[in-house]
Amino acid sequence: GNEIGKVQTRGRARAEDSKSVLIAGTEGDNVRKEKVNTIREKMMEEAMDQVWQMQKEKHGDFLKEVRRLQLESKEDMDLSEALRELGKKNKIVREEAMKLLCIKCKQFACNIDDLRKIKGNHRVIVDKAFYQRIIIIPHPNPKTIDDCEKNGKVFCKNCRQDWGIQMVYRQASFPTLKIDCFVLEKPDGQRLTCQKWKKAPFEVDDITPDDISGMLKTPEEEEEEVDD
Repeated sequence: GNEIGKVQTRGRARAEDSKSVLIAGTEGDNVRKEKVNTIREKMMEEAMDQVWQMQKEKHGDFLKEVRRLQLESKEDMDLSEALRELGKKNKIVREEAMKLLCIKCKQFACNIDDLRKIKGNHRVIVDKAFYQRIIIIPHPNPKTIDDCEKNGKVFCKNCRQDWGIQMVYRQASFPTLKIDCFVLEKPDGQRLTCQKWKKAPFEVDDITPDDISGMLKTPEEEEEEVDD
């Protein structure tokens, strides 16, 4: 650790006259680090003493300087936050106007607003009509990851291009897509590809209980809702 960790470790020895001992071999980097931390600790103590003297001798000027530094730090943080928000807004394009096409045959796969995110990692489809465009076969290596059971492989029904996997989450089945298996088509007809989801020019919402419930419903239950 650094000099702060060194001081914190020593502070954990709470009994009277207790000592903190570092045990290290003759070889390795621990002894060198400890010597460096000892020097840094001394420098830190000297700096703290200087600050203490400053606030004693020129208390008003000291407080003004602290306030100035605090304001500068806050302005920097506010600017960073504003830039992050601007970046998010620039990244978000209205999902309903964008589509995923098969990277091989360019067949329509889904609209972006049919996607949801599970556990921050898995992008799944919440539109049952999607099943009309795919073929699912049993996965050769089924396993459970992040409370999600991977049990099938998903392919384009038209050209048999690999699109991802089928997984079960909270008893509902979801086709789970790999972004590098698709072409993204923007509203103006421009097409592009992405190797990773985080590089995609849109955001995917987290899955909701209603999304899960919708994927659990049978076709008969969905027809009853439509009739109502």
